Amino acid sequence: HFSPPAGSQEAIFLLRASSKVRVSLLHPRSSLLAGMAFKVDFSASLGGAAVAPVDPSKTKLHVAGWAACGFFQRTKAALVGLQTLLPDKYEVVLHEAPSRDEYRQFISSLRTQLPDPRAHGHSSSPFVCTGADLVRDPAGCTFLGGCDDTLAWARSLFGGGPAKPPGSGAVMAPDGYAPGHGYDYDLVVIGGGSGGLAASKEAAKLGAKVAVLDYVKPSPQGSTWGLGGT
Repeated sequence: HFSPPAGSQEAIFLLRASSKVRVSLLHPRSSLLAGMAFKVDFSASLGGAAVAPVDPSKTKLHVAGWAACGFFQRTKAALVGLQTLLPDKYEVVLHEAPSRDEYRQFISSLRTQLPDPRAHGHSSSPFVCTGADLVRDPAGCTFLGGCDDTLAWARSLFGGGPAKPPGSGAVMAPDGYAPGHGYDYDLVVIGGGSGGLAASKEAAKLGAKVAVLDYVKPSPQGSTWGLGGT
């Protein structure tokens, strides 16, 4: 709150460099503000300390989301832990919004500026990327993904499975299906346990053509995984 001195036509503010600065100017005679000039000088801080330069050896991890989102909190905890373990390599920058609507408003204009097209349609929480500055330079950031992709990336750093590109999905293996195969059933039962066999037998008694899928290891074809069974 600022009250201009009598006769003053200019006010100079020296503000410590910060990611967020809010200046409120209130005066009972608000008409005085129309004739005043306000300058903000970021070249110096109140304490006289120099602004710390960006460390190029560190990877900045930007985590955006809303406070009550469990997936955001889970991702936040994992990456803050990563920063604690490897402080010389990683720095976590949190963009935590109070509500979902405020988070979506924050991310809506930034996500479309990232080079990765996956980011353009990502509106769920969290939104994770690497880069120097998500707010000022979103085009220079690399999209990691949401909660699952980010945790998978973090695990890969410690040998927790092969590193895969974020967002890479499962690939369907050839299963021998061909059009016109001639296999036509009224009922397919997954699992050949007591329940599955009882249901299959009862359906067959009523005239249905039934196929039962049960897990066999190894199968006659040598596979070590299958469908059905508990």
